Amino acid sequence: MKTLLAVAVLAVVSATAQDDETKCCCTTAETNICLVEVEKAVDSMLNETYQAAITKLHGSAPDASKLRDTQRKWLAYRDAACKAESDLYEGGSIAPQTFGFCVVKLTKRRIADIKDAYLSNR
Repeated sequence: MKTLLAVAVLAVVSATAQDDETKCCCTTAETNICLVEVEKAVDSMLNETYQAAITKLHGSAPDASKLRDTQRKWLAYRDAACKAESDLYEGGSIAPQTFGFCVVKLTKRRIADIKDAYLSNR
């Protein structure tokens, strides 16, 4: 029951946060501030999705442990990949935006992957 409720909450949150990054515009400073807020929202969605998957795996400690390990490694990968991408513009005003858009894009993909692998009714 808890898993079903978590999935329902995630669906509502995902729908409202979908493509919020496309609404970030105007000056560089405004876009950067907006992207920080979108990153926080998407990270929150990721954490909720991850916790729902862990809850669903509660009966399977080895699988939950593997997911925890994978999630830690994925976070390191995401941060490194986005840093490498933004480093292409090091010193430029677009670098923070490049990093932010990358984090949002990869995090949304991870949310979809976790939902597909652990929360879908296959």
